[in-house]
Amino acid sequence: MEAVVGRVRNKKGLTLIELLAVVLIIGIIAAIAVPAVSNAIEKSKVNADKATQVLVKEAATRYALDNTVANGATISVAALQAAGYLNPPTWNKAQHQVTTITFTVTSGTNTGDNVKLAITGPGGGTGVPFDDLTD
Repeated sequence: MEAVVGRVRNKKGLTLIELLAVVLIIGIIAAIAVPAVSNAIEKSKVNADKATQVLVKEAATRYALDNTVANGATISVAALQAAGYLNPPTWNKAQHQVTTITFTVTSGTNTGDNVKLAITGPGGGTGVPFDDLTD
């Protein structure tokens, strides 16, 4: 019985070196994981803004099909919201925000195929084309 008690008393915990090795390994894993997670979050914000721009474009297209739209006519995102074509959009980055849509009608009537949309962002600048969004 004394031999068993002696073994239990002599058993020691982790040494300082072992503890430092564990902390070092956790630090290396964290150094690799944090940038990867950060990049994934940034990409998800850009993709969310792309999806929001598509919603604005679709709302403007529905507006153009329901109403007579003259060539060069513009409508704001706020007007699309007020007319019930769009819920208030959420933007993650200001440079991706769409504020105004300009319609270009390429032939006599607005049948959908002949209506082109140009987007305008904050400050009157041209919005970023849907396929060219970057961070």
